[in-house]
Parts: sequence; C-alpha cells; structure tokens
Amino acid sequence: MINRLSRLTCVAAISTVTLAGGCSGVAGPSGVVVPQKSSVEQAFAALPAMASQSDALIAQLAGDDEKARSEARQLLPREGIEVVPKLVPLVGHEKAAVWSAAFNVLADFANQVSIPGREADRVRVAACIMTLVAPDRPEEVKIRGLRLLPLVVPEGFDVGPMAALLYDASLQEKARAAFEEMGTPEASTALRDYLPKAKPDFQMAILNSFARLQRMANVQAALAMTKSENAAVRAAALRAIAWTGDPSLLNVARAVVAVADASTHAEAMDGMLRLVGAIADRGGNWQLAVNTYLDILKTGQGMDRDGAIAGLGQIGDGTCVRPILDAIQDAEPHTWRAGIGALTSMQGVDVTRAIVESYPRVPRNTQLALVSVLGDKRHAPAAPILTQAAQSEDPAFRMAGLKALAAAGLPEGIDLLTTAVRAGSDEEKAVARQGLLAVADSLRAAGRKNEAGTAYLASFDNAAATDHDTRQRAIEGIAACPIADAAEAVKAAATDKDLRPSAMSALLSVGSALTAAGKKDAALELYQTLTQMSPPLEIMREVAKGMAAAGAKVDLQGLLGTITNWWVVGPFELGEENKGWNMRYVDEPNVNLSGRYMSGKRRVQWKAVVSEDPNGKIDLRKTVADGEQCIAYAYTEITVEKPTDAVLLVGVDDSEKIWVNDEQVFELWQARAMVVDNDRVPVKLKAGTNRILMKIWQNTMGWEFCMRITRPDGSPVSFAQKTE
Repeated sequence: MINRLSRLTCVAAISTVTLAGGCSGVAGPSGVVVPQKSSVEQAFAALPAMASQSDALIAQLAGDDEKARSEARQLLPREGIEVVPKLVPLVGHEKAAVWSAAFNVLADFANQVSIPGREADRVRVAACIMTLVAPDRPEEVKIRGLRLLPLVVPEGFDVGPMAALLYDASLQEKARAAFEEMGTPEASTALRDYLPKAKPDFQMAILNSFARLQRMANVQAALAMTKSENAAVRAAALRAIAWTGDPSLLNVARAVVAVADASTHAEAMDGMLRLVGAIADRGGNWQLAVNTYLDILKTGQGMDRDGAIAGLGQIGDGTCVRPILDAIQDAEPHTWRAGIGALTSMQGVDVTRAIVESYPRVPRNTQLALVSVLGDKRHAPAAPILTQAAQSEDPAFRMAGLKALAAAGLPEGIDLLTTAVRAGSDEEKAVARQGLLAVADSLRAAGRKNEAGTAYLASFDNAAATDHDTRQRAIEGIAACPIADAAEAVKAAATDKDLRPSAMSALLSVGSALTAAGKKDAALELYQTLTQMSPPLEIMREVAKGMAAAGAKVDLQGLLGTITNWWVVGPFELGEENKGWNMRYVDEPNVNLSGRYMSGKRRVQWKAVVSEDPNGKIDLRKTVADGEQCIAYAYTEITVEKPTDAVLLVGVDDSEKIWVNDEQVFELWQARAMVVDNDRVPVKLKAGTNRILMKIWQNTMGWEFCMRITRPDGSPVSFAQKTE
C-alpha cells in the first residue's frame, strides 16, 4: 500500500530538496516548490567530466552496447536515488532501447521508495519524475511521466504539472487515468477542479473515476452534476455517488432516472440499482432497500425489472417471492430466467414456504423450474411438491422431481428413488442410483444416522454387481451409520474380495446395531463371520467386546491365538561382553521343566505363569527377577490337530532367541521396548505337540514378552496349551 504523507510534510521536504543533474525547483501556483527540467541535452551535458560508478552505468545505459546496457539496467537500482536526476533525461532519449531501460530503472526506484520509512526519498524521486510532465517536454515524454508518477507521488505532493495536462485535449485522458490510479486527495482535487470546465464526455470520464475512487470529498461535486443539462452526465454522476449507500440520495436517483432519455435510461437505472445495493450493504435500511427494489419491479420495464429482481435475489425474503413470480408471469425469457435465478439465490425456510404456497398458481414451465429450486433449498416443507413431481406421469416433472429429491437430501426421497432404480427409465435409474447416495450422504452429514443407514442400504441393495464404486461407498456408509436391517447386505459384502476391508467394519458396526435391537443371535452370527475373515488385531478385540455384549462367553485370547501359559526361569548373568547370550544355561534347546540351575550363588527352577492380559503379556520383572543386564527363559507347549504353516507374532523387551521343536528359528539382539506383534517368525507346526522355547535378554527398565500364533493370512491357529 502506498504510504501517505501529510501535505505539510511533503511541502517542506520538496522545498528543501536539492535536485541534481538538471532537476530544479520553481514556485508553483500554490506556493509549493514544483520541479522543473531543462532540456534532455542540457541535463545530459551537465554530467560531471570525472565519471563516478553511477555515471559509468548511466553511460552504459545510453550507449550502443546492448549487453552493457542490460548490465547497467540490473545494477543502477542498487546505486541509490542520487542517480535518479541522471536517469530522467534518458526517458526522452531518441532510442527506444535507451528510454525504455531508463524508464524501467525509474520504476524500480519509485517502488523502492514507496515503502514505510523512506518518505523523504519518495518526495525527492517524485520531484524528479514530475519534471517529465513539464510544459516544455515532448508529448511522448509526458506520457511516460504519467505512467511513472502514480507509482511514487505521495499524499500532500503538489500535482500542479499533472493537473495542467487536463487542459491538453491530447493528454487529458491519460492524465485522468493517472490521477485515478494515484488516488491521493490532491489527485481528486485536481479532477474536481477541472470537472466543471470539462466537456460532457470528459465529465463522464471524471465522474467514473469518482465512482472508483470512492472519496467523500468528491460526492458534492458529483451531486452537483446530477443537475447537468446532459443526460449521460447525470447518469454518470449518479453512479459516482451510488457507492455511498446514503438513503437520502434516493430522491436524487429517482429524479435522474425520471428525466433520463431513451439512450441514457439504462445507465441511470444502473446508478439507481447500485445505490439501492449499497444501501442494503451499508445496513440499517434493509426494508427501504427491499421496498425500492419492489417499486422498480412494479413500475419498471425490461432490464430495470431484471436488475430489481437480481437485487431481491441478494437480499429478499419470503415476502418477495410472490412479487417476483408475478413479475415473471408472461415476461420475456431473460426476465423469467432472472426471476428463477433470484429465487434460487434467496435464503431461508420462509422463502421455501412462500414458493410452496405459490407453486399451484404458476404456469407449468415455472412449476418445473421451481421443483429444482425447491430441491436446492433442502428444506422439509418442500417435500410434498418434490414427491408429487417424482411420481408425476409427466417424464419431465418426474425427472426433475428425482433430481430435486437427491439434491434436497430428505428422507422422503429414499423410497421414491428406490422405486425409480427398480422401475424407471434407464436415465431415471442412473439419476436415482446417484440420488440415493446423495441423500444418504446428506442425512449422514446432518447427524440423522438411522435414516442415512436406510439410504445407504437401499443404495447397496440396488447397485449393479459391477458398480464397485457405489457398492464401496454404500458399505462404508453402512459402517458409519449401521442399522439392524443391513445384516444380509454386510454378509454379502463380506464375500466380495474387493469390499472385504470395508465389510469388516460394517459387520462390526451392524453387529452392534443388532445387539442394541435385541437381536443378539443375529449379531453373534455376524461376529462369527467376521472372525473367519482374518481381521486385524484391533478389529478382533472389538469383535470380542461385541460378542460379550451379545451375551457370548468370549475367549479373547483364543480368538487372537494368544499363548497365555508359560514356564519361566532365571535370571542368569549376561556377563562381560554379553557372553551369557551364547551360554547354554538350561541345556537349550532341550528343556526339562523339573531341572534346577545355578544362577550365581543361588539355585533357580522353572515356574509356571499364566497371563490374564488380552495380548498374553508376561512381566518378567514380576515373575523372574527385578533386575537388569540379565537373561531369562520361557517355555510352552501347544498341540495342533494337523501340520500347519504358521506365524509367531512376538513382542519382546528387549530381544530374544526362539526355538521351535528344538530348531532355532529366530534371533535378534537389539535394545528396545515391547511392541505387540513386532516380530513375525514364519514356522511349520507339526501335528501333535510343538515345543516353543525363548531366551529373553533384559537390558534396562522394562522386561516383558508376549506371543500369539496365526496362519500366514492372519487368522488365529486353533491349538491347545500345556497347563501342567
């Protein structure tokens, strides 16, 4: 944002600045120092004979070497604003490459000094650039100056040289555009001062600038022009004051519109509509704005009515519905479209109620459009009309009704959309299938989970077997919004390999819904289906909770394949350089549960432990010894009916060796905390008894382990554990 100085600050700064390289100051009409400029040739000749670094770059910029000029173009903005007076003469150079390069460097300086903290530099640069529009400058140089000045001139700076250009017919438009871009109070003053002297076309241009600048200081000058003898000027003046949103200006606006001729009526009405819109935006006069739009709607014609309708579309309420519908009755197509668009834009359930009330009395084509409008409102009072349309014998209404029901997201649409999926035309079936999902998603977002679940179930049941995306979204929806009636659907989804992950969640949630509905046997059936799908550990835990809630006696550890019964012995010394890790303290892999072993000066023996933890965790600090840098052993036996490929899922703090049936199958030496299922060890279990031995290292802090056994697909292995 351009920094603004007070007029006094800038005047003082300009008055004291020393302008080098040909920039000088003379008294302007207001007593402010206004920079002047000698000819380009004189300024360029005034450069010192002993060239400084900046002088050398200036010479490169003005020379014939394009590479040197490009280098100078890049380096000069780093030299400081002292070079600005030396650049100004080059803006009038006969070679385009030279003046263009100088112009761009000056633009860089203008941007540099327009940041906070460089106010004095900004004034100095503005003073030099202002000399480009001095009376003795060629027209093309003045034009270049007018392009640069809006970048740098601050508030409070005398713009007299620019204002003089307003009196030059060939430059006044460019000067006006520069003043508008500049946007300072002085720029507005210059335009206001010239406004009464301008010809009508240029008065309109200035008034258009006032409309964009939106300065209160310009309002009175524009207001005076609303009484101009020229109708186009009056219309432009109205637009120039419309932004204020001042209700007291409504009578002025009405007068301008009333005396507008055919060629300027549209512009005058545009100003009127802008004023009313600004009044509404300003606040506090909503009813006045609505009433004014309604008055235009009654008395206006053609595009006037369109504009009023558009305004009501932004601010109108239910009381505006009937006037809009009356206005578009037998109207031109553009007005009819404007009315439907306005009704679509208007917000509030009162608008919906008003449309519903008016619906029977409007023509067929308007009714058809209103069906879509009501669907977009998403309000319950619209349901009767939407359902009526969806059941119409008229295909156009039937299609519009189905689309509207889908858009409305109302539960009343579920049955009708389902019927259309089964018995509608191909086009209606496609709309209805997508509509069911849309309704389900809307109800879900509204927190109406039971109704959403019904819609998701209808979507799944009526989706084509090849429509994977719809089936996927529907099952995910059922998982999030479960209902008891979805039991068969989720069982069917469980048989589809592409839907299995979502089906697992759906089975779990629908099982819970069945339990809540008192259908516990059906819930247990779903949970049993789920256990056979090799679900992840976290889902199996939820299954166990669900089964317990349904009244089943649950062996969670059995469901998970967890080993709970162990024999442990220790502690044994780790020893220097960890030698104990490879010492056979219990004659491993052979295990004699009756054996007794020396551990330092004491004798230790196997001790049976049973875990009550769902993960089967055994805390060796509690069951073996509260020690560190030591070793313990854990042993168990399991029996399986037939040979089985399996995976030992092991968690250990810190690390372990594992033997299965006297064969070492795993070893890891790593200090770490226990993570359930962290180590995956593929093994082959034989029919009958299988012996599992672990050697477990304790580093520091925690000392624990757990193990469960699954098939490679993740489903638990059925086994019996040794208990004594």
